[in-house]
Amino acid sequence: MSDEIPAGPCSAKVTQIRVAACELFLANGFQRTSMDQVAARANVSKTTLYAHFVSKAALFLSVLEEEKRRLGLGIPKELPVAPANVRDWLRDIANALLSAMTNRTVMSLFRQVIAEAGHTPDLGRTLWDEGPCAGRARMAAILSWFAEAGQLAFDDADLAAGQFLALVRGDFTMRCLMDSEWKPSREIIERHVEQSLDFFLGHYGAV
Repeated sequence: MSDEIPAGPCSAKVTQIRVAACELFLANGFQRTSMDQVAARANVSKTTLYAHFVSKAALFLSVLEEEKRRLGLGIPKELPVAPANVRDWLRDIANALLSAMTNRTVMSLFRQVIAEAGHTPDLGRTLWDEGPCAGRARMAAILSWFAEAGQLAFDDADLAAGQFLALVRGDFTMRCLMDSEWKPSREIIERHVEQSLDFFLGHYGAV
């Protein structure tokens, strides 16, 4: 993934490729963007391009993940450290998720995945496995940490993770996908996050 690429010339080359690819994907869409075009825009050889990204789908996923990382969005990979507070952690995660959903670049890339999923199933499958599926696993690990710390109580961490993510997403995802100009106010987001936390912790918070 993007944060696993070491610093140095290799990292600079990868960044160069990602920037070029993002520009082309946003301008032309996934299907109409070729690896030849990416190599030309990034001013690298196809050998160099494929040395870093084995397929266009892998490159697309990397572009999306890098955009989320750059904006500080998504579910953290690191686990909490005592004396972490569960509500504070979940609030930060919820805000990061909703920021991703209301970011126009991120959502534009997601629309392309949906548009191409029927023609390029590998793209949608890869994005699902490396995106929402991996994020849910990280969420389950975080919730398990808080359960072990005595702040949560549940029987199934994966189920609890899925329920938390569904609560946070609400209908924001669908509306942002369908209306590219809609952006909820900070007040709407904060109210939704706090109500989601009240509901989730009311059910799973340790008594």
